[in-house]
Amino acid sequence: MYLAYHLWNCRTTDSGKITFRIYYLNKEKAFHSLNFDVRDRNAVKQAVDSIPNNWRNIDILINNAGLAAGSDPLQDGNMDDWDQMIDTNVKGLLYVTKNVFPLLLQSSCPHIVNIGSIAGKQVYAKGNVYCATKFAVDALTQAMRIDMLSYGIKVSQVAPGAAETEFSPVRFKGDMDAVANVYKGYAPLQAEDIATQPRPARVISTKYCKTVNRSKVRNFPFNLRTCIVCNS
Repeated sequence: MYLAYHLWNCRTTDSGKITFRIYYLNKEKAFHSLNFDVRDRNAVKQAVDSIPNNWRNIDILINNAGLAAGSDPLQDGNMDDWDQMIDTNVKGLLYVTKNVFPLLLQSSCPHIVNIGSIAGKQVYAKGNVYCATKFAVDALTQAMRIDMLSYGIKVSQVAPGAAETEFSPVRFKGDMDAVANVYKGYAPLQAEDIATQPRPARVISTKYCKTVNRSKVRNFPFNLRTCIVCNS
């Protein structure tokens, strides 16, 4: 059994562009991919318009394009980093959602999943603009539920805590010493902890966050770093 016939997935690449893949969720391996920058509204429209007719039955949109750039106090921040985060995490989500929306209307079970962050629930030191963009994703998720209710489109959000993925290498622009310091004092979530059902034994439920890493945590609130919030 699968949730949808096609899955539209997006991922940030090292070049800052986004790869979109539409997967069959059964055992077939066919997919159609597009490469473009979600920050460019014209490129987004052209990419969506170029999807072949036999790939236009979109059931699920996962807004996963996002990144953090830099880690400085606001007064010392790099404004180019600010623009990159706001343009990708907020405006990119808006551009993609608006252009894919007409395709979702053709589905009998349309669903949008926004990938937020626990940083959109609780601010942390030197996270200023990144946190602001993820608070925006949280607000947009709530607003989209209202706006799209009459169209029968379900809107959900997954807001993971710190997970050991390519996120930190991108944030620190390849400085692996800085990356290593991010996870000192606790064991971060792994991507599989978020995606796997049932949850691994080390992941437990809490009343606020659906899951939290059981591993040792030191010097900060557990719910900032190691939880996953799921709203639907």
